Amino acid sequence: MPTLTLDRAQAIVGHAENEFSTGKQIDDAFAPFARGGASTRGEALDAIFIVIADFYRMASRSGSGASSEMEEFSAYARLSGSIAMRLASVSISDKTGSQQIAITDNRETVDSFVRFLRTLNPETSNFWPTVYQRIGLTLPAAPQTRPSISTTSSGKKPWWRFW
Repeated sequence: MPTLTLDRAQAIVGHAENEFSTGKQIDDAFAPFARGGASTRGEALDAIFIVIADFYRMASRSGSGASSEMEEFSAYARLSGSIAMRLASVSISDKTGSQQIAITDNRETVDSFVRFLRTLNPETSNFWPTVYQRIGLTLPAAPQTRPSISTTSSGKKPWWRFW
C-alpha cells in the first residue's frame, strides 16, 4: 500500500468530493474513496483525518481562532463526521431482510480528533509527526508543508457540504 502523504490524502478525498458533488445516491460511502485510490475503509478514514488536520492547520494560520476560516473548519469537521461514520460501518441484512449497521472499524471519531487537533500548535515542527502518530501511521519522508486546498469559494460548493 502506498504511503499516505498529504498529497495522496487530498487526492483520495478530492475524488470522493467530485463523486459526492454529483448529488447521485451513493449507497456505500467507501466506493468514491476506493475509486480515488484508497485501498481500505481504514485508509479512507486516515485520508479524511489528514485532510481535516491540514484544513485545521490552514485555518489556524489565518487568525485568532474565531475567524471565518475557523468557522469553515468547524463546519467541515462536523459534516465530515457523518461520512466518517458511514465509512466505519456497513449495512448488513439478516435473514428476514431487515437492515442492521455493523461497525467495521473501531476508530476514533472526528469529534475527538478535532478536540485533539485544537490542543496542537500547527506552527510547530512536531505538528505532522504528532498527527500521524495519533492516526497510527508512520510520517512520510516527504515534507507536509505545501500550501493546502483553499478554503475560499471557487464558485463550487465545498465537497463536504454534499454529505
